[in-house]
Amino acid sequence: MLDLLADRALEGLSEEQELELAELVERCPVEDEEAFDALAAELCVASVKGPEEVPEHLQRRLRDALERGQLNVPTSERPLVATATPPARTTAQVRWSEIAGWLVAVVCLVLAVSPSLLMPPPNDVEAPVVPSAVALREALLDEADDLVRLDWSGGPTAPEKPEDFAFGDVVWSPSRQEGYMRFRGLPVNDPGKEQYQLWIFDATRNEAHPVDGGVFDVTVAGETVIPVVPKLLVREATLFAITVEPPGGVVVSDRSRLPLLAQVPAT
Repeated sequence: MLDLLADRALEGLSEEQELELAELVERCPVEDEEAFDALAAELCVASVKGPEEVPEHLQRRLRDALERGQLNVPTSERPLVATATPPARTTAQVRWSEIAGWLVAVVCLVLAVSPSLLMPPPNDVEAPVVPSAVALREALLDEADDLVRLDWSGGPTAPEKPEDFAFGDVVWSPSRQEGYMRFRGLPVNDPGKEQYQLWIFDATRNEAHPVDGGVFDVTVAGETVIPVVPKLLVREATLFAITVEPPGGVVVSDRSRLPLLAQVPAT
């Protein structure tokens, strides 16, 4: 979410990224969603006025944050002085590339001095209760009018012995872009060696590039419920597939280990 907010302030977002950001903000509200945009606007105006030093109070806050180890900005390579700008230029002529370094530094500062964005609430403030994946799945089953519910079936590399086969289902709401996977008997994995990854095939996209639905682990034997976390908007899901990948997942899977599939029936 913070990456998307910074990208929006710096260069704008695509329609899909805007939808993804809106969903993330709804799930996890931030204190000031427009903070990065306001900072970018101020930097743009400052760059038109000509070379100016960073205000002393901002320098102090940056140095304090660096001393506390909260920033990762190479100050030896990027002095705290704005790039000289010809005074005759207009705002429309300002290139974003000239203030990108400033924006990155200030975004880092925002994260350093705004604990509410990343840090848990103080001890004297009661933290909100976060529903479990099981509870969220049940709520989706009760509330979604367009729910798709599919049973997992064996993929090309499913175990040969029936007793080793994993069962379960996946539920998905296209309008809410929300879903949950349920597994029974899926082997516990070692995250340091391999992880499971979900892929969602979309009829409106190239089949060679399904939507990444998130990397996940199975930590206990028995039943496990895992949220679906699509990286892009899924317009028309046709197939859900589980692969086994290296730690952290992959951008493009070779599909050499594909134990589970869930096919959406053709209409």
